[in-house]
Amino acid sequence: MTSATGARRPACEAQAFTLLELMLALALLAIVSGVMVFTVGQWRDDARLDEGLERFETALRLARADAARLGRRVQMRFDDEGRALSLWIEQDPAEGGQEFAPFDACTWDAELPGGRVIVRRCELTGPSAYQPLGAERLASANATGEPRDPLTFYADGSCDSAVIELTSTAQTDDRTALVELSGLGGTIRGQIFTQAAIEEYRQAAEGR
Repeated sequence: MTSATGARRPACEAQAFTLLELMLALALLAIVSGVMVFTVGQWRDDARLDEGLERFETALRLARADAARLGRRVQMRFDDEGRALSLWIEQDPAEGGQEFAPFDACTWDAELPGGRVIVRRCELTGPSAYQPLGAERLASANATGEPRDPLTFYADGSCDSAVIELTSTAQTDDRTALVELSGLGGTIRGQIFTQAAIEEYRQAAEGR
C-alpha cells in the first residue's frame, strides 16, 4: 500500500488502521443495537395497555353474548389486586349447589387480558350515571374506595352498567384507560388518557 506521496506504507501500519476501523465499527454497532433494544422494549411496554384495553373490551362483548346464548347469568370477577380476572356462570337450578360456579366451558378465555393490565377500579353505576367519557371521570374518582365490583351479564342480553379503570402492568407507562359499560344496550366505550391530561383537569377543577 502506498501513501499520498507515493511512498509505500508499512504493512503493519495498514493492518493497524484496519483494526482501528473495525473497532470503531463494532462500537457504533453496539450503540445502535442498544438504542434499538431500548426502543423496542419501550414500544412493547406501551403496547400492553393498548392491547389489554382491546382484549378487555372483547371479553365484555363475549361474556354478554354467552349469557344471552346460554340463557344463564355470567359473571366477571377480579382478585384483590386487580391482576387476575375470572369468569363464573349461573348454575342450572335443577342441578342444585351454589349459585355461580367457575365457567370452565368458556371457549374464549385465551382472549382475557391477563398480564397486560391491572383493574384499578370497577364501579357499578346506574343507567342515569352513564356520563360523557372524559378525563374528569378519572380525576374525580373516589380515591379511598377503588371498588372492584363483579360484573354480571344477564340472559336477556343486558348487563351491569359500570366504570372500569385500567392501568398497564409496565411501570414505565403512566397512562390510564377508562371503560364505560352501558347495561341496557351493552355499549362499550374505552379511551386511554395520559397522566398529564388527568392532572390538568384535576388542577382546573381545584381552581374553580
